[in-house]
Amino acid sequence: MTAFTNFFQDLHKEMQYQPSNAVFLYVVGKNLAKRSKLSAPGKVESNRDIKDVIAAFQRAGIGTLHLASVDERKKEFHFQLKNSLFKTDLKRPTCSVVSGILASVIENAYGFYAGAMETACVSQGDKQCEFKVKIVGKEPLG
Repeated sequence: MTAFTNFFQDLHKEMQYQPSNAVFLYVVGKNLAKRSKLSAPGKVESNRDIKDVIAAFQRAGIGTLHLASVDERKKEFHFQLKNSLFKTDLKRPTCSVVSGILASVIENAYGFYAGAMETACVSQGDKQCEFKVKIVGKEPLG
């Protein structure tokens, strides 16, 4: 697992030097989650319900993930990630892959398109990475 983690971290670092690659990395994250069991159908309602996602982040060495809050009215989910694998010295958000993974998990759980953005990042000097995931689709996914 360490060789895979090191390879993935090195690949991510190389891609982060081009800011335009952030969208590509976001899409990669969404696709990785869709191809794995991280995107199982069923409504996400609590930390207990996303224990598989949290455990997968730990196993993959991505970091320690925590669902900080859910606002059902706004259809927003706030996640925190400590010890991010993707920390760099670039002084800008660098966890586009994580944003994509989280968007895919929520999207597939609820059946509507979801988007995600990193709102705090250790690469920018923040204590931890934070993400806001929002269900934005009005029509169910086909």
